[in-house]
Amino acid sequence: MPIGASLLRHALKLHYRAIQETASLEARGNITLDVSPLPDEYRKGTIMVVAASLVAVVAVLGLLAFLTYRLVFWHKHDGSYIGHNQFVVLIYNLLLADLHVGLGFLISAHWIQSDGLFASSPFCFIQGWLLQLGDPSSGLFVVAIAIHTFATVVAGRKLSYKLTVSCIIGLWCFCLVLVLIPTIRHGRDTYVPSGAWCWIDDDFEAERFWAHYVWIFFSEFGSIMLYAILFFYLRRKMKASAALARGQRENFGRLSRVTGYMVLYPLAYLLLSLPIAAARMASMQGNNPSLTYLCAAAAIIASSGTVDVIMYTLTRKALLLDSELSRPSEKGGSGSNGRHSQITSTAPDSRNPKGYELKKLNKNNPKNPAFFADQSTDDIIDQLEKGGFGKVYQQTTIEIIHEPAGLDNNGPPSSSTSIDQAVVARGPSPQPGQPWGGEWK
Repeated sequence: MPIGASLLRHALKLHYRAIQETASLEARGNITLDVSPLPDEYRKGTIMVVAASLVAVVAVLGLLAFLTYRLVFWHKHDGSYIGHNQFVVLIYNLLLADLHVGLGFLISAHWIQSDGLFASSPFCFIQGWLLQLGDPSSGLFVVAIAIHTFATVVAGRKLSYKLTVSCIIGLWCFCLVLVLIPTIRHGRDTYVPSGAWCWIDDDFEAERFWAHYVWIFFSEFGSIMLYAILFFYLRRKMKASAALARGQRENFGRLSRVTGYMVLYPLAYLLLSLPIAAARMASMQGNNPSLTYLCAAAAIIASSGTVDVIMYTLTRKALLLDSELSRPSEKGGSGSNGRHSQITSTAPDSRNPKGYELKKLNKNNPKNPAFFADQSTDDIIDQLEKGGFGKVYQQTTIEIIHEPAGLDNNGPPSSSTSIDQAVVARGPSPQPGQPWGGEWK
C-alpha cells in the first residue's frame, strides 16, 4: 500500500506539471517575443558587441589560416610536423570554439540593420545555435588543455596521436549533443530574443542549466583546481631541486615558466566568461540585469578569441618546444618509457658537452662510462622543457650513481661533484681524444 500511494502521488504530480506547461505554452502563443524597434540603449550596446566580435573573428580566422597552412604544408618548412604537438592541436580546436562565439555575436549586426530582434527570423535560430555550441565547447577545450598540462608535468605521460584525435572528436560530438537536446525537444521555439541577442528561451530553464551553465562552471573551477594542484607540485619540485646543479635548477625554472603560460588560458576564460555567466544566473533568480550590463558582458566574452590569439602569439615559441618530444613518443609509446629509451639510446650530438669534468673522456667509445654519463645530461634542457622531467631526472641520477662503481672511495658518488673529485684523485685528466687507461676498473 505505501508503494502504491507513492506511485499515485508521483503520477498526479507529473500530470499537474504537464497541465501547467500546456497552459504556459498556450499563453505564450499569444505573446510576441520580438523586440522592435530597438531601444537606443540596446543599439549603442550592440555596436560595442559587434565591434568586439568582428575583431575576434578576424584574428581567429587569421591564426587558423596560418596554423592550417603549417599543418598541411609542413614539409615545406624546417622542423617537425606541428600536428603532433598536442598543445597546438588543442589550442587549434579552442580557436574553432572561439570562432563560433564570435560569429554568433557578429549576427547582432543584422539586428541593428533590421531595427529589431525577431524570433521568426532564421538569423535568430542561427545565433542561438552558434552561441549554444561555442560557449560550452570553448570551456571544455580549456579544461582539456589543463588536463593535458597536468598529465604531462605530473605523470610524465601523453596520449598517442590517434587517441588524442579521437578524444577531440568525442568532445565535439558531446558539445553537439548539448545543442541538439534542447533543439530537438522544442524545435524552432528553442531560440528566441533573450536579453540583447537570441538564445534559449527563458521558459526552458532546465535546458539552460544542464546544457550550458553546468559545463561553463565546470570548465572554470575544474581548470583552476588542476592548475592550483600543479602550482604546488612544481613548487615542491623546485624546493627539491635546490641540491641539484645550477643547470638543472634552471631547467626546472624553465619548465615552470612553460607551465605558467598554460595557466593563462583558463585564467582568461574565467575572467571573460564570468560576467555573462553571473548575469544569466541572476536572471534565473528573477534579477534581470540591465541591457547595458548584458551588452558589456557580451562584448567581453566575444573578445575571448582575440585574447586567445594574443596569448598563443606570445607563447608560441615555448609551446613549439614540445614538438620534437611528441614526434618520437608516438613511436616509442605514450608513457615515459618511450622518452626514456630515446635518451639512453641516442648517440651524442656535436654540441659541446656541459656540466661535468668527464666531458674530457673519449665519448665515441660506448664502453666508456663517460659515454653514458655525458649523454644522459646532454639533452636535458630540451627534455625538461617538454614535460616528463621527473622521469628524465630520475634516470639521469641512477646512471650517474652507477657509473664509477670501481672507485675505492667509501661509497659511490651521488652527484657530478663526487665524480669530479674521484677523477681528480686518480691523477691528471688525459688529453682530449685519449681514452682512460687502467685507472678505471
